Amino acid sequence: MVALAAGKIPVSRLYLAAKAPIAGQVKTRLGASIGMREAATLYEGFVRDLVARFVGVPYEIAWYVTPGSWSHLRPLAARADAVRVQRGRGWAARQANLFRDCDAGLEGPVILMATDSPQLRPARVDAAFAALEAHDVVFGPTLDGGYYLVGMRSFHDIFTGAALSKASTLGEMIGRAGSHHLSVHELDPEFDVDTEQDLDLLAREVSRRQDLRWTALALSLIRGPGVRVA
Repeated sequence: MVALAAGKIPVSRLYLAAKAPIAGQVKTRLGASIGMREAATLYEGFVRDLVARFVGVPYEIAWYVTPGSWSHLRPLAARADAVRVQRGRGWAARQANLFRDCDAGLEGPVILMATDSPQLRPARVDAAFAALEAHDVVFGPTLDGGYYLVGMRSFHDIFTGAALSKASTLGEMIGRAGSHHLSVHELDPEFDVDTEQDLDLLAREVSRRQDLRWTALALSLIRGPGVRVA
C-alpha cells in the first residue's frame, strides 16, 4: 500500500475502484451474456479510457483494488498517487474500510468512484469535491438505483450492513446518512454497464464521443464493425 508521507498536508484524493481485467474475474454478470473474455476486454477499455481522461486532474489519483490485481492494473495506470488493497467481506464492508483507513491516515476529502461508467468526465468529480465543501456526503446516482461515486469529508459508517446491488440501494444509503445527521448532495445521474442491455446506452455514448477510444474498440469487437471507433 502506498500511503501519505509523514508530515504531508492532506489533499483531495480520488480512488478508482478496480479489478484485474481477467476473464471470469470481472464483469461476470455481463460476461454471462456476451462471454467472459469479451466482458474482460470491454472492462479493460473502460479503465484505459478513464485513466487517459483523468491523468491531468489537479487532485490525487489513487486506486482501490481487489487483492492480487495491482500487478495486472499497474501497466494501465498512467498515474497512481496511492494504492490501497480492498479488504472486508462484501462491497459494503470494503467501502467502509476504505473511508475508515483514509480518515485514520489523515487524508483530505476522499471520493471513491467505480470503473463501470467509462463515460465519466473530470467535471463530474470536480462537482463532487465542490459539494464536499458544504456537505458531509456526496453520491453520484446510477440509473439502476445504485451509485457510481461516493465521497466524504471524514469517515461515517453508513455502509456496514447495507444491502447493495438493488434498485433501492441509493435510497437506503441516503437514509443511512440521514440517520447519522449528515448532509447529502446528489450529483447528476449516469449509467453504468452491468448487463447486455446497458451496452445500448454505451454504444450511443461512444457514437458521440471522441474520448472513448478503447471502449469503442472493445465494443466493436463484441457488436461488430457498426460501432464507430474514434
